[in-house]
Amino acid sequence: MRALNIISAPSFHRLVARCNAIFARTKELAAIEAHESAVAAVLTNPVYIKPVSVEPAPKEWTIAEIRSLLERSDQAVEKAIMRLWSLQTHDEQVDVTTKHLNGKGFSSAHASNGAYYASWINSGRHLSGKHLEKARKICLHYARQLTDCANRVIV
Repeated sequence: MRALNIISAPSFHRLVARCNAIFARTKELAAIEAHESAVAAVLTNPVYIKPVSVEPAPKEWTIAEIRSLLERSDQAVEKAIMRLWSLQTHDEQVDVTTKHLNGKGFSSAHASNGAYYASWINSGRHLSGKHLEKARKICLHYARQLTDCANRVIV
């Protein structure tokens, strides 16, 4: 029969602590190795990440800018007439008058001329001469409403 080596309790505890330390370090190394292989996989097989485009904030129009645009651009006048006409309710468009006090579209003073100019433009023709100047004057009257449209306050 063979004799067993008997070690003291403190030596045993030191031995167990050392084994646990070696085991923990082995697990640590395995985790590091797994992480390194994952990083290597990503580096060898890169993933395309779509860039995010940041759109600039929409321009904030002022009444002065709208007035200036209307004073210098015939095309802006025609677009403004069409926009104001589109703000009229359906029954106002059909009857060529203003019935509702909703603060949108033409007032009763401009409803008839505004509707006439809108139908003229809608037919593919352009305003000219005194009609263009009268339409410009009408649009300048509604500069605040057109500014609200440009800034999407009125949709």
